[in-house]
Amino acid sequence: MKVAIISDTHNNHKQVQRAVEIFIAEAVEYILHAGDISTPDTAGMFSQVAEAKFIGVFGNCDRDKKYIQQNVEMSGGSICSEPFMGEIGRKRVFMTHKPAYLDYIADNKMYDLVVYGHTHKQFIRNVDNTLVVNPGRGQVVIVELEDMSTRVISLTK
Repeated sequence: MKVAIISDTHNNHKQVQRAVEIFIAEAVEYILHAGDISTPDTAGMFSQVAEAKFIGVFGNCDRDKKYIQQNVEMSGGSICSEPFMGEIGRKRVFMTHKPAYLDYIADNKMYDLVVYGHTHKQFIRNVDNTLVVNPGRGQVVIVELEDMSTRVISLTK
């Protein structure tokens, strides 16, 4: 099962459209957005990936949370205040926007995948059996949940 991870899109429609094209081509089943979508119309763009479920957390630059949430939910997705804690394909997932307490969360071995954003800097690291991912700004990370392998794809051509 493929999961796409993105964060800090900050209303950049050109990069979001590129991400949508990548997600469709990759046939991802889930899109995890680690915050800072910024506007409802940007959130609505992810509905083009009809085969994928969108799960997001709000970031510090998400001002119209009510309308962002409405756009996400209209396409069957979900978005919440941080953190998201759930299960995807039998993998335990923790997602937040800001990286506070990440070392503790990764070290406690409760989660298979830990996702965050905010810093705009890409970070991918394995801590024992926990994969920690920040896709960085202007990039997406595709995770294959079966073997937890990752691929980074730039959103700038």
